[in-house]
Amino acid sequence: MLRVGLIFIGLCLGTVALASILDYSHAVVFGPCAGPGALVIYGTLLLTASLGTMLTLLGAALWLVRKIRQSH
Repeated sequence: MLRVGLIFIGLCLGTVALASILDYSHAVVFGPCAGPGALVIYGTLLLTASLGTMLTLLGAALWLVRKIRQSH
């Protein structure tokens, strides 16, 4: 679960980089004049960031519980 969470965080960072490149090349991604493609980017950012955070935290907690149980 930890690895999957980190993959989702990586996808989020990749989407941020793509949006920055598109914004730099004057394809309006952010702001009030954003096109319909911005909805896809915003949705992807929200989905990957939230799933990545939740799965990473859950995976880290499970890993910690396993380590604590092994030490006793």
